[in-house]
Amino acid sequence: MKTLREFVALSQAHYHAVKLALDVKQATARGDTERIAAVADRVVGQMEGELEAHFRLEEALLLPAMKEAGHAGLTSRALVEHRLMREAAAALAVPSAPLLESFADLLLSHVRFEEEQVFPAARGCLDEETLAAIAAY
Repeated sequence: MKTLREFVALSQAHYHAVKLALDVKQATARGDTERIAAVADRVVGQMEGELEAHFRLEEALLLPAMKEAGHAGLTSRALVEHRLMREAAAALAVPSAPLLESFADLLLSHVRFEEEQVFPAARGCLDEETLAAIAAY
């Protein structure tokens, strides 16, 4: 079995994603409209930056290789969740606590899904070249 070291950068991005989701939850729980607007701006910024880069890497390298190796179900779910998060972030041009909550829930679920299912499956099926490209992220 291949080691987890190839996925360190992706897992670090997940750490930042979890932090963002928890910040969203905290802001919406307080009901402070200024804080909700600020965290919505952060979500949009993260989606345009680190999260989008993370999604693109997975969509260019990780997911096609996994689909080819027979993990179409995992690949399909990841792609659907990426699309849903992009759509939710785009809708945050008008900040909304319920939409932020939904985004945070999806983001947390997605991180858990990748860490617990996608990455372990990938370690067992990806070639060294693909793993090296992922590790270089």
